[in-house]
Amino acid sequence: MVMETGNLSLRDAAARLGIAPLTLRRMAVYRRRLPYLKVGRRILFRPRDLDAFEQSCLVTGRASVNLDGQPKLRLFISHVRRSPGETR
Repeated sequence: MVMETGNLSLRDAAARLGIAPLTLRRMAVYRRRLPYLKVGRRILFRPRDLDAFEQSCLVTGRASVNLDGQPKLRLFISHVRRSPGETR
C-alpha cells in the first residue's frame, strides 16, 4: 500500500525490488543494508532509498576484448581427474 507521503510499505517495497518481504526486513532491520522509517510498528521505505540501494547492487560486465581490440582468451578448467589415492 502506498502511503500519502509516498513511502512504501514493506510488502510494496519488496515487490518493487522483486524479493520476499521477509528478506527485505532482514536486510533493513538486522543487516542494516537499507535505510527505513519506523512509524509505530510499521516499517516504511522511501523510494529514493530503494533507488540508491538498487544502484549499489548494480554489477557491471567485464569487457570481452583486450585493449588492442583482440578477443580475450578464456580458459576454463571444469574438472581435474586424479588417480585413485592421489591427494592434493
